[in-house]
Amino acid sequence: MKLTSTLLGLVLTLSFVNAGFASQPSHDSDVAEFQTIAGEYMNAMNSYNVEAIVPRLANKLDLWMPLGIQIKSADEFRSYMKAMSNKIGIGKGGTYRIKTQPKATVRYFKGNDDAFVGGTMDEEVQVLGQTPKAYSSAWLIHLKKSQGAWKIVGGTLDADPAGQSFTVADINGWKGEIETAMKASGKSKGGK
Repeated sequence: MKLTSTLLGLVLTLSFVNAGFASQPSHDSDVAEFQTIAGEYMNAMNSYNVEAIVPRLANKLDLWMPLGIQIKSADEFRSYMKAMSNKIGIGKGGTYRIKTQPKATVRYFKGNDDAFVGGTMDEEVQVLGQTPKAYSSAWLIHLKKSQGAWKIVGGTLDADPAGQSFTVADINGWKGEIETAMKASGKSKGGK
């Protein structure tokens, strides 16, 4: 009897949940835009053109980049990307590539103007004078709709610890160097 009531409860719960989803407005055009944003990010990073993705960033950010570095504004994003580019040696023999199109998967909608989108992508970095290192990364991005356009307001991008070939010393060393370069960049612009 207990099994029957549990199964009946499960069926009723699933029916209620499905009915709730059926009554939600369609987000197909939003999902298509999220995939477009993911493609824009890939193109911006592969062409080393950070400015191509900046219009998609909100004025105030809470982004956590690889190495555990927090980004709070478009200017900090620019500084981070410039410091990473210099560290890798982009334009001097170092390379960074996103090798597979990021696939955006909607994780959650809160109303019609708030969404969490996640995905994975395969990347490869070759620091000047070193062997290329391939790895996968996972990302979860928080977007809000403002004046009809989706803007990135927060999220996290993480290299898969099981599928990458960096050592703890690599990561800790890079983090210090990148943070120092970002601070120097901020000071040169009259920042902190």
